[in-house]
Amino acid sequence: EPGYIVRGFQPDRKTLRRDPSVAQYTGLLFGLWRYYRSSLAAPEDREAIRRVFHNVLTRLKGYGWTIREPDGTLTRFGHLDALVPTRAERLLSFVLMGHDVTGDARRLNEYEALLPSRLQHCVGFPETTSSWVAIQSQLSFRALLDLDPDWSRREDYRRGMAECARFAWAQVPEGVTALPPGLGGDMVSALAPTLVQALPTLRLPLDGISTVLLSDNRPLATEAARRLAILATFYDYSECLDSRAIAPVEWNYWLAVKEGLLDTVE
Repeated sequence: EPGYIVRGFQPDRKTLRRDPSVAQYTGLLFGLWRYYRSSLAAPEDREAIRRVFHNVLTRLKGYGWTIREPDGTLTRFGHLDALVPTRAERLLSFVLMGHDVTGDARRLNEYEALLPSRLQHCVGFPETTSSWVAIQSQLSFRALLDLDPDWSRREDYRRGMAECARFAWAQVPEGVTALPPGLGGDMVSALAPTLVQALPTLRLPLDGISTVLLSDNRPLATEAARRLAILATFYDYSECLDSRAIAPVEWNYWLAVKEGLLDTVE
C-alpha cells in the first residue's frame, strides 16, 4: 500500500512484520532525506524519494497524522499526533523534510498549521528518555534546524536537542559497561546475541554517543568521541550477533571524523 512502511520482513523475505512504529518512520525518512540531498543520489533516486515522501505524508495526513495498518487499525506506537516530546518534533520534521524533497507548498502550509500546537512540546523531554529514543528525536531536530529559517523556532529546537543530548549522555559509561563476572571484551559473542544483553552493554551507550555527536554541544561531543574510541576497540564486534550494536560503531566513527573529533584510520 503506497505510504505504508512495514517494520520489516521475516527471513523468507515474503512474510511482513507489521505494526510499524514512529521509530521506523523516523529513521527511514531522515535517511532518505539525507540521501536525497547528497551528491550520491541519481535523478531517478531523487524521483523515487519524492514519491515515497508524497505517499507517506498523504497517508499519514489522511489518518489524522497517526500510523495505521492497511485495514485502518492504529498500530501500537502509532500516535504520531500526540502532543508530547518524542512525537511533536518528529511529525514537524517529517512534514518539513517532505516540503524540502517535493517542493510541494501544501507541505509547508501543513508544517505552519502544526506548529502552534506542537512547538511547545519540542522541549520537556523526561530525564528517563532512553538513548535509543533520544537519537531519533535528535535526527528530527537536526532536520528542523537545517530547514526552518525562523530563528525563534530554531532556539526551541536547540533546547530540545540539548535535553536529548544531556539525558542520553547519562547512559554512556566512563569506560565500558560492566561485564558479567568472568567475561572479557573478547567474549562479546557470549554477551550480545540477545537484546536483553546487548541493550545495556552496547546499544544504549552507543546510541547515547550518537545523540551527543548529533548535538551542538562541542565539549560534550569531544568527550563522546573519546569514549567511543574505548567502546569501539574493547569489544570484538565481528562476533556480535545483534546488528543494532554494530551499526552505531560505524556511524559514530564517521560522525566523529566529520566533526574533526577523530582521525581517520586506514
